[in-house]
Amino acid sequence: MEALKNTQKKPVVLAVDDERLVLSALRRLLKPYYNILTTDNGEEALNLLRKIHVDVIISDQRMPNMMGTELLAKAKTISPFSIRLLLTGYSDSDAIEGAINDAEIFRFISKPWKNQEVLDLLKKTTRIAQNNYQRHTTRQLPTKEEVEQVKAQSKCLILDDSQKVYPLVKQLVGKHITINHVSDTSKAIDYLAKTRCSVMVVALSKHYSDNELGLTKVLKKSLPTLMIIVIAKSSDSSQMINLINEGQIYRYITRPLRLASLKMYLLSAIRYHTILKKNPHLIRQHEVETIKHNEQRKFAERAYATLKKIFRF
Repeated sequence: MEALKNTQKKPVVLAVDDERLVLSALRRLLKPYYNILTTDNGEEALNLLRKIHVDVIISDQRMPNMMGTELLAKAKTISPFSIRLLLTGYSDSDAIEGAINDAEIFRFISKPWKNQEVLDLLKKTTRIAQNNYQRHTTRQLPTKEEVEQVKAQSKCLILDDSQKVYPLVKQLVGKHITINHVSDTSKAIDYLAKTRCSVMVVALSKHYSDNELGLTKVLKKSLPTLMIIVIAKSSDSSQMINLINEGQIYRYITRPLRLASLKMYLLSAIRYHTILKKNPHLIRQHEVETIKHNEQRKFAERAYATLKKIFRF
C-alpha cells in the first residue's frame, strides 16, 4: 500500500484493485491532484478506512478475497461520508444490482475507462465528499417519532402499466403510507405536478420504453428528495449502470419480487427521504449525469419543464 502524505491538503482517494497494473494506472492519473492510496486487499482497505478519513473510494468488483460490492457495503458503515465508486464490466449484473442496493454507490466506472471522464468525476465527487465531511457534525438524523410522522404523511406513487405491483405495495405498507397508482408516464407527471411524494415505484415494462426511462432518470434532478425504486423483469447491466449514473435511483429489484425485501426498501426509502429533508446539503451526493440516450433525454426535458413550472426550481 502506498503511504499517505499528510503534508498536502489534497482530497484523499483510495483505490482498491487486485491488479497491480490497474492500480499503477490510477496512481499515475490521480497523483497530481489527490493524495492517492492504493491497495490490492479489501481487508487492508477497511482497516485503512478505520484510521484515516478518505474522501472517495474506487474499488474494482472482481477481487479474490473480497468482492468490490462487499467492500463498499462495509465501507458505507465504517466511513459513511466517503463517496463510493465501483469499477466493473457490463457482465457483472448481480454485482451491479448489489452495488445499488447494498453499497449505495455514487457512480459506476466501466472498464476500460476514459482518463478525462475519471478526472471529471473525481473533481465532482471529492468536492461533494469534502463538503459533506466538513458539515457532518451538523448532520441531523431523524428521530423515530419524526420518521413515523413523515411516514403517516407520505405518499407513494406506483407507475405500472400491468397494475400488478400496486396491490402488493398496498398489502406491504398500505397501513403506513398512502399508495396511489398510475398506468403511464403522462399520468405520473400530472400526479407529481400536483402531489408531493416521498417514494415512487417504477415497474419497468418488458421492453423499457424511452418515456419510462426518461422520466425515471429526470426525477432525481426535478425532485431530489423523491426516493425511486425500480422493478424490472430481469437484470440488465447496462440499464442499471445508466439508472444510477443518470438517475441516482434508490433501489433496483428484479422479478420474481421478494416481498420482504420490497417492504424493507419501501420503509428505508421513507427514512432516507426524511434524512434528505433535514439535511439538504446531502442532496448534492445524488447529482446525476446528462442523459446520453437521445429519445430518453427529449422526454426527460419535457417532463422537467412541466415540473419546473409547478415547483419553480
